[in-house]
Amino acid sequence: RMTLLELSTAITEIAPALLRTAAADVEQVAAWACQCIQRCFALDRFGLLRLQRSSGTLDLVLSCFHEGVPPFPVRVNLAAQYPWISRSILSGKSLGLITSTLPAEAETDREWLQKLGIHSFFAIPLLTGEDEEYILAGSSMSRERVWSEALLGRIKLVGEMIVSTLRRKHLDRAVPQRVGECRQPESLAGDQKAPSRRKRESRHVHSDIVGHGPSFRL
Repeated sequence: RMTLLELSTAITEIAPALLRTAAADVEQVAAWACQCIQRCFALDRFGLLRLQRSSGTLDLVLSCFHEGVPPFPVRVNLAAQYPWISRSILSGKSLGLITSTLPAEAETDREWLQKLGIHSFFAIPLLTGEDEEYILAGSSMSRERVWSEALLGRIKLVGEMIVSTLRRKHLDRAVPQRVGECRQPESLAGDQKAPSRRKRESRHVHSDIVGHGPSFRL
């Protein structure tokens, strides 16, 4: 079982790699960071997921899993299948639980987890305050495990770095586009509606940071 010291050591290797990586390598390095956590905790599955508050759907961004273990689904209606977990996550609460010990009000969640063969899991919200939120999730399908709040806090730190790195790549892509728009006022002369339309479009530039990221099999 990984200790806080061992996890802290792993973070000291992951952090500079995420901060210094070139934009073209961001997704590859982010995936490597996920693999580091998955291996450190000997998790059957681990991944970064994106939650749409408005719809309650959960989309896969990055994931890694052991051979023989089914990967995370590409999309899940979290609010419908895991209502108790969904409410807990959106309240900002990190969860690290054994499936069989879920409270009575989480009956629907427990049924789905047991159907998937998940004995224990953790779900860590990385809340941005926007419609798009992010979640780190890990699960064990071979045995029951308990994660302390201290360990969950360290894992959350890694998740925040990964999300920050992916957002930075998105901003790096968006800035040249906006600069180009600022350099073309003469081409828009006579078209009074185009500037306002462009402004409206630019507000949604954050809506797709990485899309459906790759899955990595170990």
